[in-house]
This record gives sequence, structure tokens and C-alpha cells, in this order.
Amino acid sequence: MVETAPHEREAAAQACAKHLRELEAMEALGKSVNARIYIGFKKHDGDD
Repeated sequence: MVETAPHEREAAAQACAKHLRELEAMEALGKSVNARIYIGFKKHDGDD
């Protein structure tokens, strides 16, 4: 098993906590009949 440095573990834990909060927010939105999720996509600008 490979050991990781404490700062790497801390960074990973913070990232997991952030994603957990996002998932909890999405779950709460899913329970609301009036919830709307808006996703912004880049508009096609003609460059290929």
C-alpha cells in the first residue's frame, strides 16, 4: 500500500467534502417540485 502525505490526504478530504455538499444540495433540489437547474453551455461561435 502506498502512503500519501498528510497534505495530500487533507486536499482529497476537502474535495470529497465539497462534492458531498454539492450532492446533498442536488438531493434537496430533487425533492422540490419547483426546483429548476440551469446549465450554461458555450454557444457555437462558428470556429471548427
